[in-house]
This record gives sequence, C-alpha cells and structure tokens, in this order.
Amino acid sequence: MGRVFIEEAMQTSGVSRTDLIGLLAFIKRSGRASSPADAIRRLEAGEFDVAELQEQMIQQYQVKRPDLHNAETDEE
Repeated sequence: MGRVFIEEAMQTSGVSRTDLIGLLAFIKRSGRASSPADAIRRLEAGEFDVAELQEQMIQQYQVKRPDLHNAETDEE
C-alpha cells in the first residue's frame, strides 16, 4: 500500500523517485512537515510548490564565493 502512496505523490508533483527522496528530506528538515509520511501526504495533496521547493534546496547548498578578480585588483 505504501508503494501506491508514493507513486501518487510522484504523479501529482511531477517529481522523479530520485528527486522525491531529497525533496521529502528537505520538507522535513525545514519544518514544513512533522514526519516523512506527513511530507508525502502534503506533497500529494498539492500543498507545496515543487519548483519553489527545489529552488530553495539549491539556494541552501550554494556557497557564495569571494570575487577573486576584485581581490587581485585591490592588491595592485
């Protein structure tokens, strides 16, 4: 029964199985759901904008690197 539940969430959200794992973990870690099962239910119900969540996940892992070009120019 759990397999059908996940399949429905994948179909509703348009997310692949691989991306679904990361997305559910992000939803749980960010406090938007109380458990992984709650995250699946809410994703299936359409409570989340999947594109927005994926963009937030990407931004969370991005590191702002210092601009090396400006640092070299300042030293001269």
